[in-house]
Amino acid sequence: SNSSAASDVYKRQCIKAGKNVDMVKIPEVFLGITFWEKCSAIWKDMVEKIDGGIPRFYKRRDVLSFGLFQPLSLWEDLDLYQRLRERGRKDGWCKARIVHVEPYTNSQILKAFTYGSSLSSSIKVRGASTLLDKLVLSIRVSAAILRSRIDLRLKLGSLFFAFIKGLVHILGLFLSPFKRK
Repeated sequence: SNSSAASDVYKRQCIKAGKNVDMVKIPEVFLGITFWEKCSAIWKDMVEKIDGGIPRFYKRRDVLSFGLFQPLSLWEDLDLYQRLRERGRKDGWCKARIVHVEPYTNSQILKAFTYGSSLSSSIKVRGASTLLDKLVLSIRVSAAILRSRIDLRLKLGSLFFAFIKGLVHILGLFLSPFKRK
């Protein structure tokens, strides 16, 4: 994984946080080394700040009852979280943090294409409103980055990188097996 954690600290914190909840969120801090990795980290940090984070630990019974092979799509962790919340599951926060180091840029573009190709199955299962929610979040994140005190080059790089990933998502959607049938 490209996230680091002290397992004993997380275990204790998550057990403590999970006593009265079904899902546990862990605050994440995203870091990048290269220019583009920093741009990606800025985007993800802003998503975390605006959207409030996504649980990283779930009760086993909930995941098993949900079905491990249900189609998930772009931002699959957000998709799983939203589906479980719709079923009335409650979330809570862990005090420990995860430091997430952004991967090399080319791997992110390939991942974006894969996510894009999964969008057709997500639309079949969840409807187009899920995509609209993600678009609205992307607009909110873009606006927050523009208003932030981040260096102008990193702001523009972050928005450009997100735009390129968005285009690759669309390309993946149109080249998916769903469209060929």
